[in-house]
Amino acid sequence: AALAMAGMAEDRLFGQNLMSVVASKDRKRCCQMLAELPLARQSTPENHPMTINGTEVTLDIFSANKDGTGVVVLLKDVSEKKRVEKVLRRQNEYLYALHETALGLLNRLDMNELLEAIIERSAQLADTAHGFIYLLQAQTGKMKMIMGRGIFKKQTQSEIEPGMGLSGKVWETGKLLWIKDYATWQGRSLTTAPDGFGSVVGIPLFGGPNVIGVIGMAHVGQKEFTQNDISVLERLAELASIALDNARLYGDIRDKLAERETADREKKQLQAQLLHAQKMEAIGTLAGGVAHDFNNILQAITGYTELLLLKQKTDEPENKDLLAIKESAQRASTLVKQLLVFSRKMDNKYEAIQLNEVIFRIAKMLERTIPRMIKIEMVLENRLA
Repeated sequence: AALAMAGMAEDRLFGQNLMSVVASKDRKRCCQMLAELPLARQSTPENHPMTINGTEVTLDIFSANKDGTGVVVLLKDVSEKKRVEKVLRRQNEYLYALHETALGLLNRLDMNELLEAIIERSAQLADTAHGFIYLLQAQTGKMKMIMGRGIFKKQTQSEIEPGMGLSGKVWETGKLLWIKDYATWQGRSLTTAPDGFGSVVGIPLFGGPNVIGVIGMAHVGQKEFTQNDISVLERLAELASIALDNARLYGDIRDKLAERETADREKKQLQAQLLHAQKMEAIGTLAGGVAHDFNNILQAITGYTELLLLKQKTDEPENKDLLAIKESAQRASTLVKQLLVFSRKMDNKYEAIQLNEVIFRIAKMLERTIPRMIKIEMVLENRLA
């Protein structure tokens, strides 16, 4: 095994100085290790990294003689161990990132924030700056690019149909599609795809059994996705599908609650309007009853006044007072008619009026009701009818 790691034949290796086998960058450290060897048969600390003939190994050096004139060197090939450790470390990073992604996505209920988090996490896990998300639009039956980053940012709001380009194929088949060189792929879209990217992957997003969207990630240039990248993106897409379902459900519940609040508010407004209408109807009924009784009294006053005027001579001084009583009774009768119209116990009758006279009467009525500190001034057009 030592001969294989050293890459030398047995006859060439025997008799060689240790320094001629060790890489030049490690010779100084190897000399220091030899100098520190005790005279007794003991070893240096284990796992000293060295490079021999391009291979990473660890050295264990033992003193072979009591006087320290000879050493025993044990070589251990650690290149495979380091490769496995690197793979495990990368896998742990992926699992941790997926765990954090799951917590981050499932706790987001706002759709826009969720989509931004999905594309950001996907780009981080795939180690790329270029990605997009398509979502199915119920109104048009097409998919629209809702989020785009990197070279896809200018493609936002573009729409596709089933089978159109990479995302259309993923939508049509419901399966992941991984293209190592998009420029040479025969199914590429010449209208919606930007230029400049090579390796690209599209992963479906599901809502129940149906595809509701597509996550896409791409590399620019010669860089390619690994199988581990694809596996991680598949898992993230599953988490994203669950998170989108949660966000949609939350949105539906929020909309229904808003509709219910609106309906309750409108119901309260209608109830208030109905109560007001009932109050007005009650007031109108009361006003109608009072108006009828008051009208009977006015008719008696008017009738007796007219009888007195008939008995009086035209030049009698009392006639002026009787005419004033009659005029006041007629004005009161007009108010009674208005009350009866308000109470809907009399049909409306339309006739031409002198607006100035009406305004004068209203002004006199207001002067008796408003505070004295308020003065009413009128500027009226002559013959206003």
